[in-house]
Amino acid sequence: MALKGLGATPTWIGFSGGATGNELLAGLCLLEIATMPVSTGQASRVNLEILDKGGEVTEILEPGGVITQSEWSEFQQVCAGAFQLAANKKIAVISGSLPPGVPTEACAALVSSAQSANCLAFVDSSGLPLSKALGAGPDLVKVNREEAEFVTQVAIRDPISAAQAARKLLDLGANSAAISLGERGLVGVRKHDRIAIHAWTNPLRPKSTVGCGDAALAGLVFAAADRNSRVDQSSAAKIYRRVR
Repeated sequence: MALKGLGATPTWIGFSGGATGNELLAGLCLLEIATMPVSTGQASRVNLEILDKGGEVTEILEPGGVITQSEWSEFQQVCAGAFQLAANKKIAVISGSLPPGVPTEACAALVSSAQSANCLAFVDSSGLPLSKALGAGPDLVKVNREEAEFVTQVAIRDPISAAQAARKLLDLGANSAAISLGERGLVGVRKHDRIAIHAWTNPLRPKSTVGCGDAALAGLVFAAADRNSRVDQSSAAKIYRRVR
């Protein structure tokens, strides 16, 4: 949705089952987002967000239905076909938690599949799936503070320590890494770069932070895909600084 809002033409590939899966696909269709669904025997999960009068947000996250081995195999085949069709000009965005039944090596397998088709592979995951994905050498890993701390074992207190954690992600296999720090912005670094970048913008008062990480990743994807874009250096100087 964020990529569509930026003017891109993304294709959604994912599992879809039951009435909730149909509702998901219908919503994407209304947004004119292309879909390549893989049907599942169990219904797609629902995540409920409750906003009370005081502004507090409570999330109720369902675990999701179990994905069978045949469904996972079909998903890989659909992805491989899409990557081959998009070879040399697209970015595969591998994002989110894994549903029950999908192996922890799933993100790593998708990274390898994308890169074998000469597509870039961007990953936003956590825990063991993220650790395994790093070993596959993704082109970019974008994670939040907690996800980065779990994988790198680096305590992140400020942009300096975030840069240290980002470099650890490079050591673990990523070609570039970005760590989001909430209202304190984002720290990113590429392999072989001597200096990391700390980017931020004016603080906001969000009604909800759900989807913020996905939107940040969408911005990075869109910028990487738009090879003809140009940055106004005078404006850019106002929103980022270099950190060691």
